[in-house]
Amino acid sequence: MEVLFFAVLIPILFLIAVAYINRCKSCGTITYSFRKARCADIDSGKAYLVCNKCGHKVCAGSVDETGTVLWNTGHTGVFLDDGEYKSTGHSDRNGFHSNPIGYSDGSGGGGGGE
Repeated sequence: MEVLFFAVLIPILFLIAVAYINRCKSCGTITYSFRKARCADIDSGKAYLVCNKCGHKVCAGSVDETGTVLWNTGHTGVFLDDGEYKSTGHSDRNGFHSNPIGYSDGSGGGGGGE
């Protein structure tokens, strides 16, 4: 019985801790870490996370003129024409997933000059 109690209590305490640490900096709501709206200002090239309760905006990424967003976390998404946001997954812009460690382009060059 005690094991079941701790098996339920530990995840609940973890979620409460995450919610408290990531609460809204303006109004303090703890639901902010789980329920955020997303908006973008395409003219300035900034993407924002918005608190659903108070409307406080935090710049959390960049957006290009097509509505494609690169979040500071490395995830990507797109704002559709009607303003709806769709997540597209993790970014590959910096080549993080393209080249595994030890990748070689096959040229055999060691980077030295001739």
